Amino acid sequence: MVTDGGGWTIIQRRVSASDFYKSWAEYKAGFGDEQNFWLGNEKIFALTGTGGYRLRVDLTAVGGAATFATYQQFAVAGENDSYRLSVANYSGTAGDSLSYSNNMAFTVKDRDNDMYNDNCATWLQSAWWFNICRQADLNGPYGGDR
Repeated sequence: MVTDGGGWTIIQRRVSASDFYKSWAEYKAGFGDEQNFWLGNEKIFALTGTGGYRLRVDLTAVGGAATFATYQQFAVAGENDSYRLSVANYSGTAGDSLSYSNNMAFTVKDRDNDMYNDNCATWLQSAWWFNICRQADLNGPYGGDR
């Protein structure tokens, strides 16, 4: 990816309403095709687990408006810590929604690690570093009312 000086590794891409409501094993290994994919939590951990990495999130709305968020610090812990997210030092135009997920473990339909009294992944048909469900969720279904 050549955006912002290049050198980025794409860990998630969604360009259509593909199904990202997957299991722990699927998110661990990764899934998808070249248009819609999740790299895999084990690979993300292998890339970032030692620290010293940045995260850039690029978002494009249906109407074409583009925004971005950059975090100067980004890491994902290993499976023994439920792929816990670490982000800090936001800048950008998309808003700082991901900071709400800082220090949260990854939640999927078959492994509930969020702070909500139910499973956010089941409720939202998604998977993410949920805190109490709603601030950021880039793996949720397209459209819908949740």
